[in-house]
Amino acid sequence: MTGDFWIIDNDHKRQAVIDYINKVWPEKKWLQIQIKDGAASTPNQRDWMHPVFREIAKVLAERSGMDYSEGWVKTNMKRRFGITNSLPDPVTKNPVPYLVSTEKYTRGEKCQFMEQVLEWAASIEITIDPPEQYKKMQREQIT
Repeated sequence: MTGDFWIIDNDHKRQAVIDYINKVWPEKKWLQIQIKDGAASTPNQRDWMHPVFREIAKVLAERSGMDYSEGWVKTNMKRRFGITNSLPDPVTKNPVPYLVSTEKYTRGEKCQFMEQVLEWAASIEITIDPPEQYKKMQREQIT
C-alpha cells in the first residue's frame, strides 16, 4: 500500500490487497474501494506539467504585479479541473471531498487535465507550446 491507494501490477500485490481486505473487514465492516484501470501518468507528463504551471505563474505575476507561484497555479487548476473524491468524516461519517493528487491520475486523466489547463491559459491569452513528448502522448491517447 502506498499512501491511501494500491497499485496492483502483479499477482503478489493483488494477493496483498485481498489479504488486507480480509484482515480489516471483520473489524471495520466498511471499506471504500475505487478501481482505476489504466496506466499511471508517465514521467514525461510530470516533467513538463510543472514548467507549464511555472510559465502561467510568471505571466500572471508580470501582468498583475502580484506574487503568483507555481504551487498556487497548480492548486487553482486542480480546483477548477481536477478530480475530486471523498472520504467519510471520522465523527459525522458525512462525505468530505478532497482533490486527488495528479500523481494518481491515469495517462488519460492527466491528458484531459492538462488539455483543460492549456485551454484555460489560452482563454486569458497565455500561449504555451507543449513539448513534443506531450504531443506524442496526446496522439497515442486518441488512437
